[in-house]
Amino acid sequence: MSEKGEEKAKDTKKSGKQAKAPKEVSSMKPGDYTLHLLIQKVKDLDFGEDNDNANKIVVDVEVQRKTETSKVIENVTSTSVVDLDHHVFFELLGQSVADLDQTKILIKVLKKGYFKANLIGQVELDLTYIYNLDNHTKEHRWMAMINPNSEDFSSVAAYIKMSGSVYGVDDTPVELKMDDKDDSDDCIMPASIKPKYTQLLMHIVKGEKLPKLDVKMIGEGSMDAFVTAKIGGKLIKTKIVKTVHDEATWN
Repeated sequence: MSEKGEEKAKDTKKSGKQAKAPKEVSSMKPGDYTLHLLIQKVKDLDFGEDNDNANKIVVDVEVQRKTETSKVIENVTSTSVVDLDHHVFFELLGQSVADLDQTKILIKVLKKGYFKANLIGQVELDLTYIYNLDNHTKEHRWMAMINPNSEDFSSVAAYIKMSGSVYGVDDTPVELKMDDKDDSDDCIMPASIKPKYTQLLMHIVKGEKLPKLDVKMIGEGSMDAFVTAKIGGKLIKTKIVKTVHDEATWN
């Protein structure tokens, strides 16, 4: 062994660390791939001055200069929760590793007008992001959308729920299905949206006309009463109090 080699070995031994191979950017290999997206729902759309009016919307998905458009959904307001159940397939043939690493998935929600469609919000994903997940699939995930054309592109313009799967010739396709949940607590937020932290103070005072669950042979009977609330995915609970004359007081 040369002197340089001995010195390198000694340094490695002293530090106790082995040199690590560089982390692979993507596990995708050159070849043919299929991208399957299921656009499930959209909600809380910001129509601006038309928030209370009935609007028409469409969803566009753009991948490698190809665009797939959903059917037109009518009578949508800012408070609507729209079930789309829209499946989109893109065949990506003869892809190089560079092609795959650079491929973006751009999803747009548009307000349909008489002559043109105006952007409400959009979200962008990397193809490799989905492929590098378990089973090359992401299911039932809410994402916040922004409008880069608006004056405040750091605010949420809409929320979209989707599933996505990427598979090559040697991968097993995953069937994407709708689900019945509407839990948007676990939502992906774009980096441009800065979270705002607020504190909510709830004062639970009194409950009246409560049922008598603990019936006694002598006396009125009572119940052990408490109040629960779910906020931001977290369940909170008051202390338990015994009712008196069908009433419970927490104060």
